[in-house]
Amino acid sequence: MAEFNEIDEKLNRKMKLQKSIHTRNVVLLICECVLCVFLGFCCYTLSFANSYEHGDADEEFYIAETLGKKTVTSTEVVTEEVTVVNEDGSVTTKTVEKVISVDIEIDQSVYRNILIIGTDARSMKNLEQRGSNSDVMIIASINNQTGEIKMVSILRDTILRLEDGTYNKANAQFARSGIADTVSMLNRNFGLNISEYMIVNWYGVVECINQLGGVEIELPNNERVISAFNGYVAEIVRSTGIGSYEIWEPGIYNMDGTQAVAYCRIRYGGFEDEGRALHQRETIGKIINKAKALLKEGQFNQLMTVAKTGLSNVKTNLTLADILYMVYDLSSYSVGASYQFPQAHYGGKYVGDLYTAFHIVDPMVTKDFVKEVKDLHAFLFQDTDYQPTQQIIDIANEIEQHRTAEP
Repeated sequence: MAEFNEIDEKLNRKMKLQKSIHTRNVVLLICECVLCVFLGFCCYTLSFANSYEHGDADEEFYIAETLGKKTVTSTEVVTEEVTVVNEDGSVTTKTVEKVISVDIEIDQSVYRNILIIGTDARSMKNLEQRGSNSDVMIIASINNQTGEIKMVSILRDTILRLEDGTYNKANAQFARSGIADTVSMLNRNFGLNISEYMIVNWYGVVECINQLGGVEIELPNNERVISAFNGYVAEIVRSTGIGSYEIWEPGIYNMDGTQAVAYCRIRYGGFEDEGRALHQRETIGKIINKAKALLKEGQFNQLMTVAKTGLSNVKTNLTLADILYMVYDLSSYSVGASYQFPQAHYGGKYVGDLYTAFHIVDPMVTKDFVKEVKDLHAFLFQDTDYQPTQQIIDIANEIEQHRTAEP
């Protein structure tokens, strides 16, 4: 009997040892898997970190003011049913519209304002090279509570006060002294608190749209527009080395990256700078919506490839964590209304001595600078009670001094 107990005890010890070894192997396997996933994530994140040029951490921007909570009075149209006694004594009801005043509490601190600069630089090496024109200047304002993205184009020929105190076209600041002064200039002229930016070039936009599978854009029935469009297509192919093809018939097309960028550059055939800025905002909206569609379809890897390609042609002071979170949370964003500054402007002979005083070719002068700044704040932040600073009023007065009065 003792021999059987001894054998049974040995078997139990052996089984426990085997079970212990098996458990250890499973734990080691799980640890190895976790380690591989972690290392893979680190490598993946590192590849993103190395794919873009991060802006200098010590860049200083002029911030006009802190935008916080405030209550503004607005108007709202409501409908209500009213009882009407007719001449014959009968009673009827009808619906009438009524304008009422309402108090709206807004929190301007929930808006994240990012300046998007599009340059005519052909490569990352000269992305912020002095002399590169900022042909695209768009303020993307993100409401962090609702996810709505509003876009405002600053028309490049608009006369603004530059950081050295002189007056020139809005796009002159970037060509002269780069991104930090450009952000500060816009904040100073418009009373904004922009502190983040992205600088992109043609090549990156072309590649991203190609990897998205193109975006749907309508080519208008306008011979001059179509001719200009195809001229830009040929120029962009030469500059980027990325193949494309011309389109000579009006209609809706799924345009590749080269064609979409060409569309964004058209300012002929009646479109002028306003039309070009509108095309740019329209195309950015289509890019965002196409990316959202990929995410909805579960094409996350393709979306990450697009993001990495885009980052390799971007200079930004957004952190990698910010960028990855925005990509991950893409489905919560929506493209809202768009706008341009200025809404009304003078050109030609009505700009007065701006030609000679500041040696500016074809300047654009805002008709009512103070009103336009107020309207800009109303559009971006629903702030209908915004009062421009004395600095903005001084800028408006100085511009007005050089303008010839409209008859």
